[in-house]
Amino acid sequence: MVPGLKVELVYIPLRCRLQQNTFRSENLLPAVDVVEIAAGKWQALAARLPERGDSYPDLVRHIHDLSSLLLILEGNSVKFQKAALRNEVTEKTIRSVVEEVGEDAWKNHYASYMRRMGTAEIADLPRCHPTWKVVTRGFSRTAELLLNRESTPDADQ
Repeated sequence: MVPGLKVELVYIPLRCRLQQNTFRSENLLPAVDVVEIAAGKWQALAARLPERGDSYPDLVRHIHDLSSLLLILEGNSVKFQKAALRNEVTEKTIRSVVEEVGEDAWKNHYASYMRRMGTAEIADLPRCHPTWKVVTRGFSRTAELLLNRESTPDADQ
């Protein structure tokens, strides 16, 4: 369980790849691919942040979610790159987004967003929301996955 992880599900015919839900033994329920969701979060950030700065403070949820999904994305880096590296997501916009997220205002946006998410504290402890430092470290690593196409352990996917 990741406190504060927010995933929005939207039905878009023919655009979202489906995979079988591995949490049920019967594999009857299709599930939206988490890697596609992460790619969509990067696309939202790339489309809005480079030109408008922190005009969209609620986009901090995407930064938090991408950081939380890091282990899954590391295990599916080629798939993540193929899904995310299109339209607005370019090397230039990735670097611009990472630079923008490094601005002090985003730390305040994060604290505000986490206060609205519930009662869990922000701390480097179990059952707490991760600190901004932890979130930005994980988020920056997702950017590295997109920028570094050589380190792809799942190249056969």
